[in-house]
Amino acid sequence: MLRWSLLLIAPAMLGLPVLGRAQTVDVASVPTEPLFSRHIVPLFSRLGCNAGACHGAVQGKGGFRLSLFGADPQADHERLVREFGGRLLNILE
Repeated sequence: MLRWSLLLIAPAMLGLPVLGRAQTVDVASVPTEPLFSRHIVPLFSRLGCNAGACHGAVQGKGGFRLSLFGADPQADHERLVREFGGRLLNILE
């Protein structure tokens, strides 16, 4: 019985969030526009675009290359926006 109670209070002693506690979010710290590293890179990962079998491969795919599993979001952003004269993005839609 003592072991279970220790498991319940140990996270609180270490400063970790405890289940059941309400977390407050500072609204001013929430970004108003999407961040490439937080919103776009996860989409590339979910769709498999930055995997080794697709654009994350050493040579890329179709001439376009991304960092493997989004390891370098800044370079990925530069490639997406600047390579091929920016033809990879359609900013008019």
